[in-house]
Amino acid sequence: MRMLPVLALAALAASATAQDMPASEAAPASLPPAEELPMQGTRYYAVPPKFEYPVAALQAGIEGRCNIRFTVDAEGVPQDVSPDCDHPAFVAPVLAGMARVRMIISEEVVAGERFILPVSFRIPL
Repeated sequence: MRMLPVLALAALAASATAQDMPASEAAPASLPPAEELPMQGTRYYAVPPKFEYPVAALQAGIEGRCNIRFTVDAEGVPQDVSPDCDHPAFVAPVLAGMARVRMIISEEVVAGERFILPVSFRIPL
């Protein structure tokens, strides 16, 4: 299983994308580095991930992480998307965001292979 770039989502705007994230918001230490693709891997996406921060979670001050497991079909469309989130408020925005993602099939992104995309929802100070 390959690891895709880590996204740390900020609540300053209504949404965030992979290219909006500074490198300083790297993967949490608890995530295994094995087979991790480079940080800020927007080159892997024809349409990069974009996840809306749930308003109710933002208002309640809830932050969280999701590990999104999925495969990619020959057209670069994520299939079998399975989010494992530490708070249920993040599941729906992850599923909606992944429905819009399109990946670029290459030597690094192989159709049919399983991937994991770790995502963090963080409220900026």
